[in-house]
Amino acid sequence: MKQELIQSFTGKDTRADYASWMPLGITEWENGPNGYNPGNGRVNVACVHPLHAQVIYVGAPSGGLWKSNDGGATWNTTFDNMPHLGVSAIAIHPDSSQVVFAGTGDRDAYDTPCTGLYKSTEGGQQWTISSHWVYGTPGFYTHADIHYLGFSGSRLFCGSDGGLFYSDDNGLNWTDISQGLGITQFYRMASSPIDGNFLVAGA
Repeated sequence: MKQELIQSFTGKDTRADYASWMPLGITEWENGPNGYNPGNGRVNVACVHPLHAQVIYVGAPSGGLWKSNDGGATWNTTFDNMPHLGVSAIAIHPDSSQVVFAGTGDRDAYDTPCTGLYKSTEGGQQWTISSHWVYGTPGFYTHADIHYLGFSGSRLFCGSDGGLFYSDDNGLNWTDISQGLGITQFYRMASSPIDGNFLVAGA
């Protein structure tokens, strides 16, 4: 049905155009005759290492964070002991390839709540809490699900249900740059490679 619907809009069979695409897992799957099974769970975010293309991190809405060192042939996780397993954002430090950040929560179905921003200095082998996302008055949470993490130079940006923020100390302290914009949900952001102060954010 899905293939027929696509073809009705495009006027052609798209299977030949995308014949070179192959599933990378976490496990092998095939399309079932009906429903959603068998199949993999949803993937919220994928992040390829900027210097080592074989290293891939993926985050799932309720399945944690997974890493492949061989271009997706095999996968491992060290995220199983976290309070909640929803991961919607991943960022790799541009100057320290073993430093990885993971933003928790599920941006779409809200299956798992945000428990903060986590950091690994060992390429994902061990994780520690970097920010609990408590801002202002104690107990006043403004940064619900973390939707986006990304670097512009050494500055780390975060888009969340509480606004758009940046940190110059690897997530210890944050500055809100969404004041006065009239919206607090930011899902994507990009910065100019020429001028890191030129930003585009999608809400």
